[in-house]
Amino acid sequence: MGQLCLTLFGRVDGHLASAEPLDVPKKAMALLAYLALAPRGAWAREGLAALLWGDTPDTQARQSLRKTLSTLRQAFATAGPRVLLIGSDTVALDLESLDVDVHTFERRVAEGTPAAYASAAALYRGDLLDGFYLREAAFAEWLTTERERLRGMAIGALESLLVHDLHRHRVEAAIQVAHRLVALNPLHEAGHRSLMQLYARQGRRDTALQQYRLFADRLWREVAEKPDAETQTLYRRILNEATPRMPARPSVLVVEDEIVTREHLIAILTAAHYDVVAVGDGADALLLLSRRPFDLILSDIVMPLLDGFKLLEVVRSKRIETPVVFITGRPGSGSEAKALRLGAVDYVTKPIDREVLLRRLANALRAGGGAPR
Repeated sequence: MGQLCLTLFGRVDGHLASAEPLDVPKKAMALLAYLALAPRGAWAREGLAALLWGDTPDTQARQSLRKTLSTLRQAFATAGPRVLLIGSDTVALDLESLDVDVHTFERRVAEGTPAAYASAAALYRGDLLDGFYLREAAFAEWLTTERERLRGMAIGALESLLVHDLHRHRVEAAIQVAHRLVALNPLHEAGHRSLMQLYARQGRRDTALQQYRLFADRLWREVAEKPDAETQTLYRRILNEATPRMPARPSVLVVEDEIVTREHLIAILTAAHYDVVAVGDGADALLLLSRRPFDLILSDIVMPLLDGFKLLEVVRSKRIETPVVFITGRPGSGSEAKALRLGAVDYVTKPIDREVLLRRLANALRAGGGAPR
């Protein structure tokens, strides 16, 4: 064990070999982290002063550095051999006296074995100096660059570990790795796709479909893009694997691209004893309708790929007589009249009123011959 142990991933922590905690001011810890992670021999005092006190006059910055070095020297008084190497114009750390989790992480990644990747992933408990903030622009720029570099290394290690677990059919382990991967990069499409495949392999089809919807919603919100063709194909394959059945309860196909509204509708209808299947777009609804019948379709009008009006046109062109109730967020815009003209039996407006929704759905089912049982 080194004379000084630094934990820089996640919450910053430090302690001496004696197990005595390292209790130093924030700027002192920032200086230690920089010296530990940017080891290029001795650093000029002038450069370190500019790094951590760049917004103050030079004389004051050098005084602040001297005071911080004095604080660190006192903190290391019981550490044995010198950890901090202070010269007249330079400052350095004796790297042989240090144990730093980042250094160990980098060595494990460089080893490139599944066991080493797993060890590296365990060390990556959060971003570098997570929650640590200084107003100094030069330090903030360095920290941002290092965080991105190390996060990229962690993502690469997790990707390799995921491939290893998938090849060996270690489903639970692969799920845990994939979850960590998408937590680090919420738009990591291959990670979400792996979760979909793994959940489907476990027979958790609804969870697999929900994973797709969560990813697709976030992707659309953040970058206005749709999942790639491979992910959409997997989604449709899982969707098609459902065993067609005629439920005892009235079945409702909910078509709503906005996730909060969709989940709200699912909760209302499930509590009212409907059998609910929800999709995020008219195209997915058409695919489901080709596989099984429904007693009712409850569809939003405005959706990014295939809107509700087009969905109704296609449904009627295929002679599917399922009653359709539209959801509109723009009452009075003329969309209600158009919906009824196209053959919808009714419409409800946002925000959704539970009692109004259930009453209109019950009326639509009776009109279509599928009254609640």
